[in-house]
Amino acid sequence: MHASTPALLTLLVAQFVTFVGVSFVFPLLPLYVADLGVTDPGEVAAWSGFLGALTPLCAGIFVPFWSYQAERTGLRPLLLGTMMAYAVVIGAMGFVTSVWQLAGLRALYGVMGGLSAILAGALSKIVPEEKLGRTLGLMQTVMSVAFAMGPFLGGVTKDAFGYKATFGVVASLCLLGALLIAVGFKEPPRLAAAPKPKTSGRERLARAFALVGPMMLLMAIAQLAVNSFEVLLPLVVQRYSSLEGSTASWAGAAMSAIGIATIASSLLLGYFSDRFGSSKILAMAFAGGILGAVGLAMSGSPLSLTAWCAIWGLFTGGIPAVVYALGASRVDKDERVPMLGWIGSASAFGIAAGPLIGGIIGRFDLGAVFALSAALCLLGSVVAWFSSSTRPLKPATPEPNRV
Repeated sequence: MHASTPALLTLLVAQFVTFVGVSFVFPLLPLYVADLGVTDPGEVAAWSGFLGALTPLCAGIFVPFWSYQAERTGLRPLLLGTMMAYAVVIGAMGFVTSVWQLAGLRALYGVMGGLSAILAGALSKIVPEEKLGRTLGLMQTVMSVAFAMGPFLGGVTKDAFGYKATFGVVASLCLLGALLIAVGFKEPPRLAAAPKPKTSGRERLARAFALVGPMMLLMAIAQLAVNSFEVLLPLVVQRYSSLEGSTASWAGAAMSAIGIATIASSLLLGYFSDRFGSSKILAMAFAGGILGAVGLAMSGSPLSLTAWCAIWGLFTGGIPAVVYALGASRVDKDERVPMLGWIGSASAFGIAAGPLIGGIIGRFDLGAVFALSAALCLLGSVVAWFSSSTRPLKPATPEPNRV
């Protein structure tokens, strides 16, 4: 057993427990908005979209800050603080009395966000280089399974016990994740190097673009391509006149097909990226995404739509993990957490922008949304093919000693 195995398992289990909890809320937002006094269906939809985009938007702004804090104070304190902050903020959502109060807490939740990027940075520092891709693929698999379970469990909990109890369960799961980190995660030895000069935010951003700029672009492209159409799948299903009341079931089947395929994709792409190189695998995955998007646009039945959703997920589902692995391979271990934080920031912005852009285009033509995803995948394939895992910059500091 490798020395990093206990820490790896602790991080993955803590991630699973926490993400199962936070995903409880996914199906509840529109219902909770209505429960807080918003009665017009159009306003409920608008508020739900706004609240859904608000959290990743705030996370995208603050992820780099927390990633740099992790390098200054250590990974363990920041992971503990983030999970405990999740518990407090999400638990408080059960006691709001207006939608504006909920919006404030959703924004604060985003400000304290970025857990995925920090976890990716932590994992990249404790596993051997030759296992980087498959480890980050495993991380995304765990996250996908958690996100598949959480919404169902959240809906059942709400129906059985109400909103306050549901948010309380989420808070408890986040605290359990923090407890696992406190008990089972031993941070890898830090490196004692010459003091680094203070840098401005502009200098940090310039260095991030120099080191992982292509990965930031690839992550934003991937999240835009995925999130621009997935929220519109129920509307796509409605185009088939033969369904007769089974729209929701087929929409759920299509989304589940993407989720299940994403689990397989994360493991497969992570494994192949270690064997054949992250850049080549990313280029091939994005190319497969073009095929998937074209198939989705041309599907003529709910069954073919579901099948093409599975193909789409199989090619594109594991892309974020491989992008993180490619970014990690371009920097030294002592810079991985902040650099992956910048990639996580790009991911959050893509997640926030995707539904908004897709919704605007979908108002005029649903097929154009799939065309957008295909074009984004083409761009991603080109960028990935010409990206490299070589390190373009080296830190101008002497060789550190372990302490």
